[in-house]
Amino acid sequence: MKKNLFTDNPLVRRRLEDILPTIDLAGNTYTVDLESRALKGEDNMVPLIDLDNLVLDKDGLNYLCFYHLPTKAPVIIGPNIISLPADTIYLKIPDERFLDPIGLARQYGMEDTALLELYPIRADLKAEVIALEDSGLPELIKINLAKKKARSSRITLVCNLFKKPGKKAKGI
Repeated sequence: MKKNLFTDNPLVRRRLEDILPTIDLAGNTYTVDLESRALKGEDNMVPLIDLDNLVLDKDGLNYLCFYHLPTKAPVIIGPNIISLPADTIYLKIPDERFLDPIGLARQYGMEDTALLELYPIRADLKAEVIALEDSGLPELIKINLAKKKARSSRITLVCNLFKKPGKKAKGI
């Protein structure tokens, strides 16, 4: 009876017919394929996004990644960054429960519709775009620039210690 309640929903019917859900990532459509744990670009030129290579937010409900707009791919930001990366945004992508509750139920051997009461299928899956200024990068950049300046000052100080005033270097 519960299954019939859910199968009246055209989105559920489509998913039960093995049509995979899609999500919008910054204007690009990706197919959610939990079996391969990836988001696959609609066109073959778009690289797939491996969910296992993304980090979860502190609540464990969303994946987070820096996303390079021209290449349509996640990027890894190094720990020594000193400027905001060009053409890059910060994405918050819902986790599997929200991406594909039927696919997740299947992975765990549950009835296809078991999770739909808690996590209904949504037609408008879309990653949230978070400004880089709110990603924590500006703070990291500020710390790295301060370290770089301190390191440069130490090098200058050491070089000055070895210079002897008034002496010119003689040739061989």
